[in-house]
Amino acid sequence: MNGSRLIEIWNSLSAKEIRALGKLIQSPFHNKRKDVKLLFDFIKKEMAKPDPNLDKSTIHQVIFPKQPYNDNAIRYAMSFLLQQIEQFLLITHFQENHTSSRLILSNIYRSRNLEKAFVANQKKIHNALNKEEQEGLLFQQNQYHFLLENTLFESERKRASTIDFQALANQQHIAFLIEKLRRSCTILSHQNIIQEAYDIPLIQPILKEIQEKDLTKIPGIGLYYYAFLALSKPEEENYFSRLQFYIKNFGDHFPKSEIRDVYILAINYCIRKSNMGQSQIIQELFQLYQLGLTQEVFLENGFLSPYTYKNIAVAGLLLNEFAWVKQFNLDYKAFLKTEFQESSFSYNMAKLTYRQKDYDAVLGYLQKVEFNDLFLNLDSRTILLKIYLERQEDDALSASLNSFQRFLKRNKVVGYHKENYLNVIRSIRDISRLNPYDKVARDQLIVKIKNTTPLTEKTWLLQQIKGQKTN
Repeated sequence: MNGSRLIEIWNSLSAKEIRALGKLIQSPFHNKRKDVKLLFDFIKKEMAKPDPNLDKSTIHQVIFPKQPYNDNAIRYAMSFLLQQIEQFLLITHFQENHTSSRLILSNIYRSRNLEKAFVANQKKIHNALNKEEQEGLLFQQNQYHFLLENTLFESERKRASTIDFQALANQQHIAFLIEKLRRSCTILSHQNIIQEAYDIPLIQPILKEIQEKDLTKIPGIGLYYYAFLALSKPEEENYFSRLQFYIKNFGDHFPKSEIRDVYILAINYCIRKSNMGQSQIIQELFQLYQLGLTQEVFLENGFLSPYTYKNIAVAGLLLNEFAWVKQFNLDYKAFLKTEFQESSFSYNMAKLTYRQKDYDAVLGYLQKVEFNDLFLNLDSRTILLKIYLERQEDDALSASLNSFQRFLKRNKVVGYHKENYLNVIRSIRDISRLNPYDKVARDQLIVKIKNTTPLTEKTWLLQQIKGQKTN
């Protein structure tokens, strides 16, 4: 049962959701099967344990204690419980998306020819839309579907003269443009990763129309218009500046999940620019992270991703914002899921104390880092190499270099990452063997490192060569 869809979905539920699900399953309106109730109670009890026992034979003894084992009976109980969980997720979704569910209700009232109910419900939707300070895709789509329901309602009653068809057409087009631009940004972002060009139908006429009709005054269109141009023409920095303007001034008018995607696009833009040697973009990146924290866009279901937690700290360290990074590490540790808190916090503090040259503290923090995460493991090993080289601890450095190289060959580190870390190992080994009095060898190694790609530690490596003692 451990690998089943049932358990996969169960693991995504919060404690609050499981309690609410229990009430639904106990309700005879939703569930009349005793085996489903017993299965729910059993899973709830077991999943609260450190090592849950979800063996089918054990479950069968609990649900059907006086019957011989029947695998089909267990499968049926699991299937019916899964249906109840899916029903619960749908109900929860509709409760959380009030306007969208109201629109479905309008459709139901209209199809049943319930005029008074329809009019009253549409009025509630109209009031809700007017109160929403939103500019995102869902808001514009809801506006369109609201007008569409009114249009269909009036059309069915032969009252075409009262219909504002132009308003309907305009709203449909606005929703279309925003969705087209948003999806096109996603396609461009993926294109930049895999280095394969995609043909995006209609995008050029759309961009031309937006420019000619000054449609960027609609924040949803302006946001994605400049995001698309920034991604497609990164050399023209004014597009990114305009994107920053829309994020800063209208970001809190969008649903968190939607504006989060725009932040990620902007952050990836900054990272690509940084990788091209434009170090001044780090300040823009750091400001994006700070603004995103203020707008709470990086929190998903109340939690901060350990990768985002790490990346924000790294951006601050690149600008020597040591005090800010320390406070961030402390303040946002609680927003990590429990299983990530200690390891991610220790890693971030190790990065901070390394930059502060407090090497003893670094080693203490690295001992608390869980190496189950491959990239934390790789980064932590790199930090150790850097400390040993800077301290001139030759034996420890040699052992760590050999250990790291074996690790890369043994583990599934592929492509860019494997090549990068092997280059780091080779470069550190070359520096450790360099005669600081041999100027020719020094100059040759500097050229070699400058020409080596990929090599994420290039700046630090060059600093080590130039900083070697020659007296």
